[in-house]
Amino acid sequence: MLTVLDTQPVPNFPARDGDTAFAFIKYEHPVDHSVFYRMGNMSAAFVTNGEGNSGSYVRIVGNGASEAYVEFGSPAFKSLASARAWMETRQYSQLKAMLTSVRYV
Repeated sequence: MLTVLDTQPVPNFPARDGDTAFAFIKYEHPVDHSVFYRMGNMSAAFVTNGEGNSGSYVRIVGNGASEAYVEFGSPAFKSLASARAWMETRQYSQLKAMLTSVRYV
């Protein structure tokens, strides 16, 4: 189950499979119920709440593939509330600014 905590278009990073969006997500595996958090740039089509998507950050570009994401240790946050609280920090703002500034030319 994918829960989108934050999203923003990344207009300067087009890919073959469509628009790119920054996303901060919580993903709960449907079988073992393990939880992880990720933030990064992904296909805008994948930025949807619900089942069936784990939020892949691989983007197919003109000369190969690209990944731009932040990987958190496990468990990264004790709860959804603690993840939302972290979103109010300077560190979160800086990481989001870096990821949304990515360009592909």
